[in-house]
Amino acid sequence: MKTGSFRLLLIIAIIIGVVIRLLVIIPYQPEHGAVLQAAMAKGFMKTGEFTMQYGLIFEFENLNPAPSQHFPPFYPYLIAIHAGTPDFNLDILKSLSLRLAFITTLFIFLLTRKSFGYISALFTTSVWILHAAMIDNASKCLSENLQIITIISFLSLFFQSREKPWMLLPAGFALGLAYLTKSTLPFFGTIFVILIAVIVLCGSNTKLIPWATAGFVAFVAVILPWGFRNYTLFGTFDTSPYIDSTINAFLSHPLYFFTGLAKNALPMFSVIAVPFFLFFSEIRKARISDPGDFLLLFFSMGVFILSLFYATSFYVSEGAFLPVNSMRYSLLTFVPLIWLILKHIDWDTQSAKLRAQVAVYIALCSAISILFIAVIQIDKPLINEMDIALSKKTVSVLNEKEITPPFKVGFIKEINKNDFYYYLFALEKEFGAISDIQLGYIDNLESPEILISSPGVKIPNGYHRYKIVDEIIKPHKTWESQEHVIYLRNDYR
Repeated sequence: MKTGSFRLLLIIAIIIGVVIRLLVIIPYQPEHGAVLQAAMAKGFMKTGEFTMQYGLIFEFENLNPAPSQHFPPFYPYLIAIHAGTPDFNLDILKSLSLRLAFITTLFIFLLTRKSFGYISALFTTSVWILHAAMIDNASKCLSENLQIITIISFLSLFFQSREKPWMLLPAGFALGLAYLTKSTLPFFGTIFVILIAVIVLCGSNTKLIPWATAGFVAFVAVILPWGFRNYTLFGTFDTSPYIDSTINAFLSHPLYFFTGLAKNALPMFSVIAVPFFLFFSEIRKARISDPGDFLLLFFSMGVFILSLFYATSFYVSEGAFLPVNSMRYSLLTFVPLIWLILKHIDWDTQSAKLRAQVAVYIALCSAISILFIAVIQIDKPLINEMDIALSKKTVSVLNEKEITPPFKVGFIKEINKNDFYYYLFALEKEFGAISDIQLGYIDNLESPEILISSPGVKIPNGYHRYKIVDEIIKPHKTWESQEHVIYLRNDYR
């Protein structure tokens, strides 16, 4: 294929990817993790600290506002800036996620073009924007897009440092922001590997030592305040309790842990399988002795292994195999792997162009599959959307019965506290972010107006089961659709 035709193919693929992304985000709703980070943003805007309004997620008895270590702070901080007021709702997440998705795409194009040229930039951008895992993640409003922006910025600045050593200073700053975006990079492990990278980088060029040192100091300066904050409050420097849970999962259930590794490895590897196999000859050219190859290998292969352990900890602790989540954790490996390929590819060969076409066609098929799933599910709840549907139903019940603030919404103990936040956002969207709306377990609230229960649980006297419209239950005959039932206090029958 001629170079002109190849470029046109890639441009068309990018345009198709943009259209698909705009269509897919319509039926999707924010996933649990995104909602919890939005709750941290709401707490930050109300108190100046990243608090969860109803206490720590896994401490069911604590309903007081508590500082959260559940997620790193950078994405919640951007949510807060984007919202501008604590009286915001989950629509903000869709708006921010869509913007981040296209900012990420623009960053990938511009920075890849600067480092590897125009054709490389078109190829990387087309595969990125069409990749099913990337589309799914952005549509659920999670933080991976933001982390990819920071990682791409770091890699681009690092490559430019070969000619402009001072670029290592902002490179360290960008890596620090990546660390504060998603808790898949362990604190001490990351610092250790970066120290090795600095030694390798400076080994052949002593003039880089001052700037490499400045970059490392910038990285530490960005992450250390959050680390000290967590150490003071929780006794650990890690950005999230999940790092410790990974270690505990391995120590307490080693055989079960290895079973989880085997189960999670396949869906995670599927995220990078196409570029890995199609461009294996380019990957083989990488040399650990080269600082650029070293960092790309670390972020593509090293983080893949770390993320596999991370995903396995959920398998051990929750006893459930969730391939969608394990694929999400491996997204960080994708772009560095592509950059490693571009560093060694020869676009003048027909073989390279042919393999690139195959990669784009596979990505296009995956994007169409995601679009198809979104279309057939457009009138049905997707993952976690039953919480959204029933929280909206709760609002309609309150309006129908003319129940206005102050009011209380009680939950039985079997319902996880993170589900509170779907109701919180729905209620505040309708009634405003005011203190007269209270959520809590029924033991902590006296005779709440609305009671949210699981089916089959004995309900206190004085409540009438309110009919839930059939369109919520019938399309989804799974355990998720039956998880919450609404009861109304008899006074309002």
